Amino acid sequence: MKTPLLLVFSILLLGAKSAHAAISGLTYTVQPLVGFELDEKNVPTPHTHLSLMYGARVTGGYRVLSGEVEGTRSTSREDFVLPTLSVEDTTDRVKLGVRSTHSLTKNDLISVMGRFGGEASRTKHSETQNGATTTTTGPLYCRPYIGAGVSTSLFHGFALNAEGVAVIDPKNLKNNSYQATVSLQFSLYEARR
Repeated sequence: MKTPLLLVFSILLLGAKSAHAAISGLTYTVQPLVGFELDEKNVPTPHTHLSLMYGARVTGGYRVLSGEVEGTRSTSREDFVLPTLSVEDTTDRVKLGVRSTHSLTKNDLISVMGRFGGEASRTKHSETQNGATTTTTGPLYCRPYIGAGVSTSLFHGFALNAEGVAVIDPKNLKNNSYQATVSLQFSLYEARR
């Protein structure tokens, strides 16, 4: 998962250098992400569980329309008494999509944004019962996502973002995943006139 993100990151940086003279208003940003996600779990009985999520996002384009690539990992662990069971899930996700950001203030102090695209995810599931551990890797799921957020500018090139995203399972809406993240955004490149 790290190799594709590194490749995209490198391409965006190289593209920024060549586009500098020709395009005004073009930006490239990097955002380390930390947040929580609410998922439906089925072991030992159906229930929802909140887990920590972390990763990074790279965006490139104009404020009104830009592309994004995001990679995240979430890990959850639950211990049950009856039956004596320990369950651990690790989910890796890659999102590819577009976003649109609009300023609510003249000086970009507060902005709102919307985003949508597709997400690919895979979960590694481990169960330990009576000292025996069983580990399975689930199939690769590809699903659409939609989200919204708010951003506040801290100082030139840095912003604090809060976002919510819903990853939709079109076949079963009960399997939707909900993610809330907080990120510190810093601009790698800005071309403004």
